[in-house]
Amino acid sequence: MNNLVSIIVPLYNQYHVTEQCLDSIFKNTDLPYELILIDNGSTDATKEKIMHVDVSPYRWVKDVKIISNPENLGVAKAWNQGIKSAEGEFFCLCNNDIVVSKNWLPPLIEKMRSNPNLGMVSPVDNVYIMSYPHRFPEEDTFLRARFPFEPTLESIDRFYDGFEKFAESFAEKHKSESYFHVSFSLVIIRKTLIEEIGLFEEGLGIAFWEDVDFVQRALLHETLSEMMVYPGSYVHHHGSVTSSLFGMPQLIRSADRFSMKWGNVGNSITEKLAQGLINKDNLPQLRAEYRPLLPFLTNNEKPEE
Repeated sequence: MNNLVSIIVPLYNQYHVTEQCLDSIFKNTDLPYELILIDNGSTDATKEKIMHVDVSPYRWVKDVKIISNPENLGVAKAWNQGIKSAEGEFFCLCNNDIVVSKNWLPPLIEKMRSNPNLGMVSPVDNVYIMSYPHRFPEEDTFLRARFPFEPTLESIDRFYDGFEKFAESFAEKHKSESYFHVSFSLVIIRKTLIEEIGLFEEGLGIAFWEDVDFVQRALLHETLSEMMVYPGSYVHHHGSVTSSLFGMPQLIRSADRFSMKWGNVGNSITEKLAQGLINKDNLPQLRAEYRPLLPFLTNNEKPEE
């Protein structure tokens, strides 16, 4: 146990939101961490800016690693590059359009340490709330009344009537809750889960469905197959700031490749998870039903990376 968290942030242009993300991580992270930035062939100021990031005022930053790709190699490739260079016990995959709040990280790491079979955990964000309004009806009504907003810190504060106040109140109110789900806008992954099921699938294209592929491989694994969205930690997600650049054609191409790999089984698992029909108690039944139908999954070998 090295008590280090590796925060991995893929970047592709959009430095105006990346700057907000990094500033919030520096100011609000109070556990030892290394920061790994992967520039995926940005054509704006991103590459130059990240080379001059000053972390000297922030005591919890133990290292900053920068990986520069000559072109956009895709989010799965970037995640894998970050993971291969990471030294932490836990890997935090973070979108560059996330703004974290105070005390965002310790509750998530505490959940991981208290449950050795928990492979992944995510905080709640505004996009998650509006995707599952029945779980947070009061907050959903509050947030929907304030759309739209610009991706600036000032707009975020107006959106919440005070972001930090909202995040603290939300986390305190909902800290006893949890949901068998995970959100890849920001997710903490146990290192040993990666070691057991392999890296992210790079064959799906530059974006989309690589997170679904990983989640479903994790669900069907014998151990570390539990996952959690934990409302005791709250972050803001601008939402699709980078992925929207790739457009619907890329989404369709990736979906087709996902379907070629998983067949009807993939969509079935996705729907059950979204509907809340999967939990830790029925995971053995899920594995028994689906693993024999998926030739790339066996008890003795990792899935393709």
